[in-house]
Amino acid sequence: MDLNTKKINSIKKKAFEKVVPKKSAEKLVSQILKEFIEKLRKVSGKKIKFLVGGSFAKKTTIKKDKYDVDLFSLFNKSEKNISEKLKKILKKAKVKFLVLHGSRDYFSVKVKEKDVLVYFEIIPVLKIKNSKEAENITDVSPLHVKYVKEKISGKKRFNDEIRLTKAFCYAQNCYGAESYIGGFSGYSLELLTIYYGSFLNFIKKVSKWSKREIIDPEKRFKKKSEVLERLDNSKLLSPLILVDPVQFNRNATAALSREKYSLLKEACKNFLKNPSLKFFKKKEISVKEMLRKTKLKKGSLGILKILSIKKKEDVCYAKESKFADFFIFKLNKNGFDVLKTKKEFLEKETILYFIYKKPKKEFLVSGPPLEMKKNVVAFKKKHKGDNFLQKHGKIYVKVNREILNLEDFLFVFKRKEAKIMKEMAIKNINLVRVK
Repeated sequence: MDLNTKKINSIKKKAFEKVVPKKSAEKLVSQILKEFIEKLRKVSGKKIKFLVGGSFAKKTTIKKDKYDVDLFSLFNKSEKNISEKLKKILKKAKVKFLVLHGSRDYFSVKVKEKDVLVYFEIIPVLKIKNSKEAENITDVSPLHVKYVKEKISGKKRFNDEIRLTKAFCYAQNCYGAESYIGGFSGYSLELLTIYYGSFLNFIKKVSKWSKREIIDPEKRFKKKSEVLERLDNSKLLSPLILVDPVQFNRNATAALSREKYSLLKEACKNFLKNPSLKFFKKKEISVKEMLRKTKLKKGSLGILKILSIKKKEDVCYAKESKFADFFIFKLNKNGFDVLKTKKEFLEKETILYFIYKKPKKEFLVSGPPLEMKKNVVAFKKKHKGDNFLQKHGKIYVKVNREILNLEDFLFVFKRKEAKIMKEMAIKNINLVRVK
């Protein structure tokens, strides 16, 4: 065993102690879960079975500020309108919930006891034996749980290795398949760790991933070209094609962005070069660090707070993240050259950090080629004055900008884009800081 391997093993041991939830916390979550299921069973009878899903069911949970627990309510295949039926059960049980709209309506319930915060997502599904029987994508989810549990059954080592993989990705901001994150789902990280055999092998293999990686854990296809032929085109946009062993025409990493793919690959390379416990510690955005980068780029720093009207956390963040992208697009369009952006998702609000160069007062607007005489005349008519010039076979006009600072831009933006803000479910935007 070389010195680097010894160092990595030592780091793994220390990291594991930090990332595994305390037994007292897990015990309390289990108790909350048990009591919650009992409450639902009392009003639903024996017809509906409740099945715990996600990381909690597979014992691959990592330590976070809150625990997300998937709870599937299994209905017989003959049942119709199962979302409405589950809704009635929750009402009858006097449970306070939020209705979430997906491919099928599901429900979110928040429970807090002592210092433990648990978010239940209660999902109505049909009882099926294989993915071909599914009427809805969510019907397959319990089969994912079953597959992973069978693969790691009796191999406690795998639970630990998966937890390390998840903790590493979480610290690198690559964990989460939600649209505002664009990273790896917990299920995909479980599949990859099982496929590679350990956390360290996962790190080694990811560091060598190509621009487009294709992984087929159960070898459903003879050739990689077959994977591309059988999967839906919309599922092939991801830089990683991970064939779902439960539903082999599905890409388990379809939501993965190129940014998160590259970010994880780079983090794995850096970890192998210089193993350290810091790779398991989530980096918070530092204003001091952003100011340092701003100085290096000879730019300015803007910090914007975005608030959505949506109540559900992930829906709220998705709306705010999309709006942040729209805001940056408009900044660039108005001469603010945005060099770097970062988003921080706090308690139902998004903080957008952006380094930018202030716009120049005078700029050129490109017109048509000189040979298109009618178009040139129309261009001159639109831009009255004598600030025209010709170069590279085209006509241009010099224009003076009215808005040269961020405060003025935001004031005009809020009035001009009020309709868009409403459509995107944005309650308010405010500048926190301009430097």
